[in-house]
Amino acid sequence: MFIKNLIKCAVVIPCYKVSDEILNVVRSIGPEVDKIYVIDDACPENSGKLVEENIKDERVVVLRNLKNSGVGSSVKKGFNEVFKDENIDVCIKIDGDGQMDSKNIKKFLEPFKKSQNLYVKGNRFHAHKKFFKMPIIRMFGNFFLSLISKITTGQYSVFDINNGFIALHSNIYKDINLKNISDDYFFETSMVAEMRNVGCEILDIEIETEYNNEKSNLIIKNILFEFISKHSLIFFKRIYFEYIKNKNFLMVLIIFGILSSLVLSIFISKIFIIFIILTFIFFIKDKNFKKIER
Repeated sequence: MFIKNLIKCAVVIPCYKVSDEILNVVRSIGPEVDKIYVIDDACPENSGKLVEENIKDERVVVLRNLKNSGVGSSVKKGFNEVFKDENIDVCIKIDGDGQMDSKNIKKFLEPFKKSQNLYVKGNRFHAHKKFFKMPIIRMFGNFFLSLISKITTGQYSVFDINNGFIALHSNIYKDINLKNISDDYFFETSMVAEMRNVGCEILDIEIETEYNNEKSNLIIKNILFEFISKHSLIFFKRIYFEYIKNKNFLMVLIIFGILSSLVLSIFISKIFIIFIILTFIFFIKDKNFKKIER
C-alpha cells in the first residue's frame, strides 16, 4: 500500500548476453530496494544460473523464459511477479549490461512520495561528460528515434523515449493494457504511448550512462520495416481514439488535408507548401491536446 514517506519497491532486470556485468549490477543495488527480480531470457550465457550461484542475497529471485522472448516480454513478466505483492508500490526496470547506475534508484523513487500518477524514466540527453562517450551512431540514432516517437506517441514533452531506466507505480500498472506493450526492443516506446492512453504523467530524470564495449543485439536493417510499421500503428491508433472516435472533425479534416496534399504534391509541387502549413497546424493542436483526466 502507498505510504507518503515510505516507498516499497522492487527492481526488474531482464538478462540476455550480459554475463560479464550482471553480477556487478545486482550487487550494486542498495537497501532502498525490497526485491530484485532477474529475468533470464533464455540467455545463452546462463545469466540466471550465474546469479543463483554467486549472489547470496535474500532479495534476489531468478525467473526464466523457456525461449528468448524479448526485453519487453521479460519486463512484463517481471512486472507481473512484482505487483502480485500488494505491499510493493513501485517497480523499477534497469538493464543488466552495467550501463545504468543503480545509485539513481533513490532519485527515481523520490517523485512517488508526492504522486502515484507517475511514470518515471531516464534521460541521457543533457550536458554531462559521459554523454560524449556515447557512440556517435547511437547518439544520433537515439536522438532521431526520440524525435519520431514524440510525434507518433503524442508525448512531445518527453525526450530519450527509448531509455530503458524506468519506474512504474502499481496504480498505473493496473490501468495499462499489456496487449499494447511490445515484447521486443519497442517496449520503451510502447510504454510511453500507453501512458498517454491512461492519462499518466511522465517525468524525465536526468541520468548519466556508462558506455564500455558492449554491442547492441539490434541489427537495424532487420528491424527497419517492423520499426516503421509499429510507429505507424501507434500513430494511427492514437489518431483514431483521440480525434476520429471523439468526432473532432477539425483535426480529422486537417489530417485528411495533410495526406491529400502530400499525395498531390507529387504531381503539383506548389501544393507541398499546403502540406507544410497543415502539418505545422497539426503539431501545434496535437501538442496542446488535452490528455485524459485520471
